[in-house]
Amino acid sequence: MDCLIIGGGAAGFQAAFSCRRDWPEKSVTLIEAEREAGYYRTLLPPFMAGELEEENLFFSHCFPCFNYFLFQKVFCAPVFP
Repeated sequence: MDCLIIGGGAAGFQAAFSCRRDWPEKSVTLIEAEREAGYYRTLLPPFMAGELEEENLFFSHCFPCFNYFLFQKVFCAPVFP
């Protein structure tokens, strides 16, 4: 594993995308605690109100050819020195 990102929110996906762009030869692994990863949390209210289609809720439509490993429902313990 070359690039490891903890968190499947907007910042995590942006970090994964940047790793893929800057180091295309390296593997990119994303770890997310939730069952669903890569969705716009700020768009949940319009989605729940029926004002937004489900496919527009996820980041996948922004990164159609983005190659990465995704581990869902994985919890990471904090590490303190």
